[in-house]
Amino acid sequence: MCNQSFINWIRLPFILKLVARSALLLLSATYSLSTEAGVLPEDRADLLYHVYDGGGVEVKGPSLFVRKKFSENIAANATYDVDMVSSASIDVMTSASPYKEERKEWSGGGSYLRGKTTYNASYLKSSEPDYLSNNLNFSINEDMFGDLTTVTLGYSSGKDEISKRISKGIYEPAAGIGKESESNAKRRSYRLGFSQILTRSMLVGINYESSALEGYLQNPYRSVRYGPANATPATQSERFPRTRTSNAVAIDARYYLPYRASAKLGYRHYTDSWGIVSNNGDLEYVHPIGNNWTFEGTARYYTQKHADFYSDLFPFIDAQNFLARDKLLSTFNDWSVRLGASWNWHHTPKVSSVISAYIDHYQYNFHDFRDATVKASPGSQPLYSYGANVYMAQYSIRY
Repeated sequence: MCNQSFINWIRLPFILKLVARSALLLLSATYSLSTEAGVLPEDRADLLYHVYDGGGVEVKGPSLFVRKKFSENIAANATYDVDMVSSASIDVMTSASPYKEERKEWSGGGSYLRGKTTYNASYLKSSEPDYLSNNLNFSINEDMFGDLTTVTLGYSSGKDEISKRISKGIYEPAAGIGKESESNAKRRSYRLGFSQILTRSMLVGINYESSALEGYLQNPYRSVRYGPANATPATQSERFPRTRTSNAVAIDARYYLPYRASAKLGYRHYTDSWGIVSNNGDLEYVHPIGNNWTFEGTARYYTQKHADFYSDLFPFIDAQNFLARDKLLSTFNDWSVRLGASWNWHHTPKVSSVISAYIDHYQYNFHDFRDATVKASPGSQPLYSYGANVYMAQYSIRY
């Protein structure tokens, strides 16, 4: 996690894997909106490999996922991820030196089906040289009204231990020696979801999530700049509030087309106590050809307003109580497109395999974060932007 936003880097590799894995689950579900309720998902094993390359950062590694039913009412799953991170991002180049590190993640969970209600629980542990994370997740899904309606309730709780690299192989608590408790962060989130089959061809969903974070929420390596806009700036460490609450609501609609394809339109709105307001929309199209091939295309656009305590350049030292120059807290927009293809074949009536490949392109444009690697006065440096590509390949077997 060295010299990067720890919130970003704990999520990025996991999200890349989750997106690819969930894409295959989605393909199997979208071709029939009348899937029977009260049935646990089928047994399967997935092997995924991904590469993220952009903004001076490369993240690559494998992921293994296995799910097994032990009866019609009980199932278990497990995941193991490894990420190799190599970073020479703009943050690293302006405050430290390029680095390499490894991140590992283990998770396990289970599901219990009772009538039309499914109970789910899982535990996830992630470790990096300077970051340890433990997470518990619970959810309940209830099918009702002839299986046309599904209501989901969820709760997550996590604890993070953040440290700082002092020298090779030596780390100390992020808040300083003897301040282990002040270097931890706690997270809680509550989720409510509602999905409704309106017709044989249309499914709509509404999801709400409320989250609360408390503790050490900043990056121990990052600093802010201060001084006149026409002079060489000085630096001091970032200083974030020790609490953060957020609310997000998402709405989406999926339509099953007459020629077996499907289209989805989604929108999400997010606000938090730090002053960030974001909106994003996405459009997805899935098209099967024959009995084996499935093609997918997705487009997404995201826009965000900066945090109340963010600035690319502060006027003087300790200009305010809280200070941030994390580009993820700035005003920016990004867009992305995805192209994917899957090949599905049946070995036996009960065993089938899927091979999938995805290519994603992301473009980030920052409106008040300037490129500090350019040798110029802070006020005249160009605004920062960069592109990134993600390549994913996955093999799944269902049995």
